[in-house]
Amino acid sequence: MLVTSSFRTTTNVAGAIVTPAIRSNHLAGHAIDMNVVYDNGTKSANSKVLAKYPSVPEPVRRFINSIILDPGLRWGGQFNTPDVVHIDDGLNQNDANWRKRYKAMQEAIQMGG
Repeated sequence: MLVTSSFRTTTNVAGAIVTPAIRSNHLAGHAIDMNVVYDNGTKSANSKVLAKYPSVPEPVRRFINSIILDPGLRWGGQFNTPDVVHIDDGLNQNDANWRKRYKAMQEAIQMGG
């Protein structure tokens, strides 16, 4: 996997494929965007390839399936507005927990942490 984006301080994302959510898990440090690297690192599945799931190369399908089957993770390809490069843990499904983590992360950045 190649992580293309992780923690963010803003929802202003240049070149975003999907409009970032106001309560994005990226803002709380609980999400990544990625490409799937396969065939010993010689090939990469980006958003155009991942959007064809399940009609993707077998190693890519196995990787995405492992995320889908993991009870602690969510794959953005299954969101109402699909975001096929996105993986998170659903922190923003609990508003109080998301706000607490968001506040801690943003304060840490302001303090240089």
